[in-house]
Amino acid sequence: VNLWLTQAQTLEQVTARYKTAYADEPLVEVIDTAPWVSQIAGRNGVQIGGFTLAPGNKRLVVVATLDNLLKGAVGQAVENMNIMFGIDERAGLNLKANAF
Repeated sequence: VNLWLTQAQTLEQVTARYKTAYADEPLVEVIDTAPWVSQIAGRNGVQIGGFTLAPGNKRLVVVATLDNLLKGAVGQAVENMNIMFGIDERAGLNLKANAF
């Protein structure tokens, strides 16, 4: 994803903001390097990383990787239903391979 920032940021500021935003999300892992499909295959979560700033530090590139066979429409529907009913969003998902 290419994101235009309203203010110049450092890579440390951007990374810290993402880590703070997703700190309480059990199915999101923020990493420093670019995520690989092989690292997330067979898991219900998502990895976000590979943060890169263009010269001028106002354009950010972010990479997110997920296994869409598990984190596709059905997995997302289960998570959303769980959140709607106020239960752990991971309930009913096969999390054996998930170890963020």
